[in-house]
Amino acid sequence: SVTMAQDAVGAITVNYEIEGGPAIVTAAFEIDGAVVEDQVQHVVGDVNRKVEGDTTHTFTWRPEDSWKLVSDRTDLAVQVKAWALDNPPPYMTMELFGAHAIRFYPSREALPGGEADPVYKTRTLLMRKIPAGGIAWTMGVSGGSGNETPHTVTFTKDYYIGVYPVTLAQYLEVKGSAGRDAIISSLGSTDLAKAYANDASSYGMMRPAAGLAYTWHLRGNQRGDSAYNWPSHKEVQASMVIGLFRSRFTGYVLDLPTSAQWEYACRAGVGTAFNNGSDTDPGDVAWYAANNADDPDWAEGMPHAVGLKKPNAFGLYDMHGNVDEWVLDCYTGNALADESDPEGPIDRTAAGCNRVVRGGDFSTSILSMLTSSYQRPDGNAGGAQTINYGFRLCVPAVAQ
Repeated sequence: SVTMAQDAVGAITVNYEIEGGPAIVTAAFEIDGAVVEDQVQHVVGDVNRKVEGDTTHTFTWRPEDSWKLVSDRTDLAVQVKAWALDNPPPYMTMELFGAHAIRFYPSREALPGGEADPVYKTRTLLMRKIPAGGIAWTMGVSGGSGNETPHTVTFTKDYYIGVYPVTLAQYLEVKGSAGRDAIISSLGSTDLAKAYANDASSYGMMRPAAGLAYTWHLRGNQRGDSAYNWPSHKEVQASMVIGLFRSRFTGYVLDLPTSAQWEYACRAGVGTAFNNGSDTDPGDVAWYAANNADDPDWAEGMPHAVGLKKPNAFGLYDMHGNVDEWVLDCYTGNALADESDPEGPIDRTAAGCNRVVRGGDFSTSILSMLTSSYQRPDGNAGGAQTINYGFRLCVPAVAQ
């Protein structure tokens, strides 16, 4: 049940009850019969988050702060929706600061400030739910230019994946200034170390957090300690970058996507080599060797700030180009057998496993390496540190 009241200064208070629960609750407002969820940015209380059941909940909205045309003659209504915890809304935000709040939104338009807001590239992870549960699809189709044999993959559940690669600012939110210092120290006098040391501009902070090795920085030393050799074990070392992200959000097992999750999210239902529908031209969705100079803020030898190219149909940016992205799997060399929720090769604890990066990067001039299906094996068993390699995070689509 829902009730709504407006006070003398225009603030709207909504009270609601849900039976059972808990649930995730979102809201959209109607102004003169039109839904204006993209305008609602000044809402406080029990909304856009998980709430418990069997009690009365309240939230308030000041429409004059976010929608300037509200007047005494405006007809206002509210739509309140409860989502099951195992079927959460399409968008989730995970705040890396303060109390590390987790919020949910029913659409891209409902995101406060819009998806391009710098907060989603600096202090908050913006996650998109990928509708994958129950889907059987052909992995490896890439306009004939990938290096993987087509085979059938079936997903049993949805998952969230980052709208953007993790940025340097987001990395520093969890690692602190010591994180920057550690990378600079480990890289010596390389150009990458100089970039971390010298570029504190807003553009630089929104570059992908590149130069982090799968083993030494992201998950743990899989060569020296089999406890962290995914998929035999799902844990990460607490001091590693992904361990620090996990510590912010109890119950949310953030990690790299599997190779299958990455490819499905990249394609967004498109069967061509690139997710813009082309087999030959990724220019509007990818930064690569042929178009780097089109970005007036680009620095030679460095990736671009995230989110400057067009998104794919799922609303994900930089899936092609900019930086190669680490995935969980070891390199197979060819297709796996058809399977459900694949986790990589059969010999999953083999010493010297070459972890995989996907998507190509800003220095790539060979188009086939930018395609949805191309797998690039890291020849250093996940220990490579290079300005070309970044990562994005993934998490099961179940609210905790």
